[in-house]
Order: sequence, then C-alpha cells, then structure tokens
Amino acid sequence: MPADQTRLVESVRSSPATPIPPLDLVRQIKELRALLDEIFGLTEARGLWAVRTLSHHLDLALNSPASLISAQNQVDFVDAVLDAIWEAADVGFGGLRPAPNLAEAGHRQQRLDSLSDRIEGITDQLCEQLESWHRRRSPRN
Repeated sequence: MPADQTRLVESVRSSPATPIPPLDLVRQIKELRALLDEIFGLTEARGLWAVRTLSHHLDLALNSPASLISAQNQVDFVDAVLDAIWEAADVGFGGLRPAPNLAEAGHRQQRLDSLSDRIEGITDQLCEQLESWHRRRSPRN
C-alpha cells in the first residue's frame, strides 16, 4: 500500500459516514487476498471468472486504499466482492488440483474447507457491517 494513501486511510479512522472503518476494511481485504492466494495453490480457481473478478477488486483496493474512504465506494466494493465470493464458493473455487494420493487429496480438501470457512466469516462480518450502517441511516419507523 502506498505510504501517502496509508496515512490518508489512517487519518480517517472510524467514521459513522462509512459502513466499515477504512483501516478495518483494508485489513479484511489483505486477509482475503492472502486466503485467495492460498486457494490458488489448492484449486483451479484462477480459471473462474468470479475469482478473477474478486482478485482484480482486491488488488485495486490494495493499490488505492484511499478509495475506501468514501461510503459509496465501500458499498460498491463490498457488493462486488461478496457477489464474486459467493459465485466462486458455489462452484467450490473450481475444484481441487489433482493430488498424488488420497491422503494428500484429503489434506487439501480440509485446508480448502478451512479457508472457505474463514472467507465465509469475513463475508458475514462485511454483510453485518453494511446492514448495521444501513439501519443507522434509515429513518426510524
């Protein structure tokens, strides 16, 4: 992340104007990037349009984190990322790469399940943060 953009994101901190505190969102994006990179090693995910889209969105956000200061940019980014994650998860991230034996195949599947669970946890958190933000902004009935 460029240093000047890091300082800008850090200066914003938590704000009710954004669904997610920008630094928290950057941390989640970095974790998603690391999880996706590990999934690439286990699966045929690189061939999936949804995964390429997800990878592209993550890279753009990491290269320009100051764009995450805007509430609308956050909403658009999170919506796009969630759609891509759900689409990729629906097809098992493209399936496991061939393994030399059954034990290795089992180990890879367990690791993929663990990575998928963590991604699901992040998506749940992102959804909750967006929903909470929308509720706070909605007129009371």
